[in-house]
Order: sequence, then C-alpha cells, then structure tokens
Amino acid sequence: MAGDEPTGRDAPALLIDLESHLATPMTALTLADAGLRERDDLQRWVTEHPELIAPDLELVTTEFDRWEIRDQKVYDRLDALFLDSSGAPVVVEFKRDRASDTVELQALKYAAYCSQLTLDELVEEFARAHGCSEEEAKQRLADHAPVLEDGALGSVRVMLVAGSFGPAVTSVVLWLRENEIDIGCVEVTAQAVPGARHAVLSARQIIPLPEAEDYLVRRRRKEQEHGAVRQQAAEGSWEEYAERFPAERVAVARELYDRITRYVDDNDLPWTPALRAWWLGYKRAGGYYVPVIALRVEKPIEFAVKLPASPDKLGLANPYSRLESRWDESTRQWTWLVPTLEQVPDVAVAIDISREHQPVTGPMTKG
Repeated sequence: MAGDEPTGRDAPALLIDLESHLATPMTALTLADAGLRERDDLQRWVTEHPELIAPDLELVTTEFDRWEIRDQKVYDRLDALFLDSSGAPVVVEFKRDRASDTVELQALKYAAYCSQLTLDELVEEFARAHGCSEEEAKQRLADHAPVLEDGALGSVRVMLVAGSFGPAVTSVVLWLRENEIDIGCVEVTAQAVPGARHAVLSARQIIPLPEAEDYLVRRRRKEQEHGAVRQQAAEGSWEEYAERFPAERVAVARELYDRITRYVDDNDLPWTPALRAWWLGYKRAGGYYVPVIALRVEKPIEFAVKLPASPDKLGLANPYSRLESRWDESTRQWTWLVPTLEQVPDVAVAIDISREHQPVTGPMTKG
C-alpha cells in the first residue's frame, strides 16, 4: 500500500496578524518541552475534543480495565475507547512524545480484548463513564451510529496518537494494514505562539492518508449495512412483546404503531419499520428514526418524535396537553406517556411537527 506511506513533518506554522498582515514563524515544541503530560493533558484534550484526531467519534470510556478472559481478570488498561458513526469501536493509544517501538502491539492487544465486547457491554461502559442510565446510553450511541439499532457492532479499529512515529512503528502499521487490520497513526504537534504563554495544538493523520481514509469509511459503512441485514432475524416481534409485556401495554403500543403505519402509507413516505426488543418505530433514509414507541413493563407506553432542539427553543406548543410529556436533550426526543388505549393520541400531529425539522438524508442537525 504505497499510497499509505507517511510523509515528512509539516513546515513551521506562521502566526498572521490580521491587522498588519505580518507573519511571524511559530516555534515547534514537544509536549514534554512545554511541561504537558500524556494522561492529564493530551488524553484529556482528545477525549474532550475527539474531532482533533478524526471526525465522527463518540467517547465511550477512558482508562478501561474491566477485562475478563476465560473467567480470569486481566490487568491491562486502555487509554480511550470511542465509537465511530459506522458502529465500529475505536481503540486509541496515546503517547505524549515519540511512540515506543512496541506501541502497536499494546494497542492490538486492547483491540483483541474489545473485539469480544457486546453492544450491551458497550452501553454499560458508556453509561458508567457518562453518568447516565443505560437506556439513555443506548439511545445516545444509536443516535451517533444508527446501525447499532440493528444490534451489531462493527470491527474494531485502532488509532495510535503520538508526538512522532519512527520507522519501527510505521513499517509494522503499514504491514498490518496490508493484511486488513484497520490501524492508523495520528501525529500531534504543538507550536508556540510568539510573545505569549500559549501554544497551538494540531494533529494530522499520517497513516492512512486522508484520501485513503475516506474510501475506508465508505467501505466500513457498507459492510456494516450488510451486517445489519444479517441481524434482522434478531429483531423483536409482536409475539415476543405479548410474552414480555402486560397485555394492556401491548395493546397501546399496537394501536400507536398502526396509526403511525397508516400515516406513513397515507403520505407515501419511504420510511421503514423497525421492531426492537424494547422499542419500535419508523426510520427515514439513512436509518434515522422519526417516531418511536418505547415499551415498558411497569410504566406506561411512551410515544416520541425526534426534534433538533427542545420544544421551548423551537417555539412549539404541546399538541397533547392531556398527556404527561418531557423533553430529553441527550436523545432529542419529545416524549408523551400513553397510559391507556383510550388515551392514544392522533400521532399525525406530532409527526407533522417532527417532519418539518427532518432532512431528506443524513443526521438531524442539532438546533
């Protein structure tokens, strides 16, 4: 894969004065020279701003060490675990300065461990790290990677993030990529701002080159979509709902679902139905949900629609004033509790509101 060969380091950056248009060279410095640390600084910055190293990353957890292999505790700790928008877990290993010659072996070990994680375990770790419920965690991850709603994680990716990489690492990484291991190198550098106690931190992907990565992202998404088709047999069904939930709640869910279906048919919408273990609904192009019905054993059935921002921010009046409602910022859902069959609302009103804010394709922009 000659196209993946890393290039030389970038030329020094120039600081431009926008008033005088004068340019001042910025001095390159290592994070160590600046007194910055690996875990407390570099790792924290990237986990708070993952777009620095790659687009479409959602942090799952950091400092993960709850590994068990064949019922034996393994005392290893990965730096950070992300999820990309194609549903693939992404193991990230940080090195403040030049990457050690065995950094890729360490990261591959963590990737092997992560390949055994289930979606439920990923949800559990996300909930623990972000201090939210597992239900909220599952929805937030599904919003980021809609293919997860079909129950399958993608193949694990590996990203090495360091101040620089030597040939002992890059040659192995290139060989691994030739053998279809999804691993890459991101180089992080700092530039001192002249006359100030500030520095500019930047990152660039050196393996694979960005144009090669664009192709790989498309391929991962296509493979994940094919995998989702194979998972269809694991979806929920009305027979399963009847066995797991009280009959009166299933009746409410069925009436809501039938009304949504009639709405979709009457408006000739290219939406697809989806029945899952504890919720169901309809998806528009790209696998993004618009109306959702959540099933509960001990709580009333919930009917929800997706919005880019809160109803208050959008200036929306509650169309169902007699039903208890709430707004969930993390999942961007306007939800109503539907306690009985007699209280099932006219779903068309809420879906019409939601459709005004839905793009034709792609994720809904956050308002």
